[in-house]
Amino acid sequence: MFRPMIFVWWIFILIECGCICVLGYRYYDRRFVHTPKKIHVLPVEKDYTQILQDSGLQFYDEPKANIQIHENFAKFGVDEMITQTFNADGLHERFDYSTQKSPDVFRIISLGDSFTQGVYLNTEQNYSEVLEDMLNAHVQCANKMRFEVINLGVSGYDMQYNLIRYQRKGMKYTPDLVLLWTNDNDFLVPSESLRVFNSQWEPQVQEPVLVEKYRSLGDFYPEQTVLFNKFYETHPREALIVQEMEYLQELLKRIARPTIIFTLASFPEDIRLKIESVVSKYPSVHFYPEIPDNFPQLPDQHPSATGHTIFAEFLFNKITTSAYFSCKGI
Repeated sequence: MFRPMIFVWWIFILIECGCICVLGYRYYDRRFVHTPKKIHVLPVEKDYTQILQDSGLQFYDEPKANIQIHENFAKFGVDEMITQTFNADGLHERFDYSTQKSPDVFRIISLGDSFTQGVYLNTEQNYSEVLEDMLNAHVQCANKMRFEVINLGVSGYDMQYNLIRYQRKGMKYTPDLVLLWTNDNDFLVPSESLRVFNSQWEPQVQEPVLVEKYRSLGDFYPEQTVLFNKFYETHPREALIVQEMEYLQELLKRIARPTIIFTLASFPEDIRLKIESVVSKYPSVHFYPEIPDNFPQLPDQHPSATGHTIFAEFLFNKITTSAYFSCKGI
């Protein structure tokens, strides 16, 4: 009687060990094997972007892949060495992300201009990276083991370029939520049209004295200021806004999933009203012109590291207090 009982106990122990091994492997496979991988980069000293001839536009550019920028941006008021990394897909990121998304991952895409890219800051300081860390540290769901926030932001992008960027880089990641930062420049400074204009009219050649005047007044971008003023002489404000709104509508059609559009509380009323009109057609799109205007800034008025943290906290609160994802308790 005693020996059969020992045999039964051994069988029971072996079955339990087998179950533990299977569950442990499944956890490891879900938690670590498919997590974003640390990127491998090469230093780059010159331009970190490249014009893509297959975009259908003359000047559309994207960051190069697998590069690292290590630079002092003192001329823009940031007198310290900054390190930025761009992953295998040319995204300002710490990690490479698989296009095959695991069911237990909630994936977010960030779109926008230099504010989203996080210019003049270390990669881990931009709001997409900070938000990803916040979500993974403070949100616990039995059905979502990990949050990913993938930064597609590129300096100088308007709505037309954001549309192309999402088509080329964003759609393949099948995001659950899209974040779109915007400001008035995205509707008043058309990236492609302005670059075409700039190729025919160069401020430093046409108006060097005026450029130096703005520089002497403390303007960090005097060439841009002179270029914009000349461009606006022949390009009416209303026409520029209407054109960019068409690109915004097309972008939202392509996204076709929950989207947060956010900007400053002081966003120009005429543009704000037009965005609200566009957003009203899409129930899953929300527009929040609520970022405080006094957010901490670098000398050139881009967000500082603290400013990016404020952006991330704002988005964290919007995401976690709204029904953007279903979270089953632990």
